[in-house]
Amino acid sequence: QADCASAEEVRWAMGAGFPIDRIVYNTPAPDRKLLVDLLIAGATIVVDSLELLRYVSGELLGDTRIRQSQSHESPPSAGRILLRVNPQGFSGYRSISPWEHLVAHGSCHSKFGIPEEEIVESNLDGTLPIDGLHLHVGTQMDTAEGWGNSIHVLHRLADRLRSIQGRPLSVIDLGGGLAIPFTESQRYPRLGDY
Repeated sequence: QADCASAEEVRWAMGAGFPIDRIVYNTPAPDRKLLVDLLIAGATIVVDSLELLRYVSGELLGDTRIRQSQSHESPPSAGRILLRVNPQGFSGYRSISPWEHLVAHGSCHSKFGIPEEEIVESNLDGTLPIDGLHLHVGTQMDTAEGWGNSIHVLHRLADRLRSIQGRPLSVIDLGGGLAIPFTESQRYPRLGDY
């Protein structure tokens, strides 16, 4: 799949041969028209605020391009919607660095994503089906535990959403960056540890 954060990146990915159902549009500053157009066309979109989710829902309900669903139980779309989760009380780093707050996206202090408790408390009644969850653990992750903790958070939340929506989620998407040593003194987990 191709993760894209702009219309230009979407064009590049499709020009490189990625079909629309392998495009993931994920950015904290989305072009709202592009977001809805990509969802209708069959791409996966990552939504990182409840306000944006309400906007997408309103646009889908009023859009005549959307394929008609066989079940008519919810507004259909060709693509998938993932919620970007900001986990409660979680920080994935082993050591605290002065720059951590800039890259610790999977923490309760992150400015990106929907706080976990807001997702649980919101009225996700199935009007706009949520297909999955996304969590960006962070950049330069210095411990494998951060990834394991993130998976537990996503599975716990997926179970809660399944009980709210009455159907299971189809995607658990975990993102982030493995730490790379820049000096010989830095020691990080190896790929096998992850």
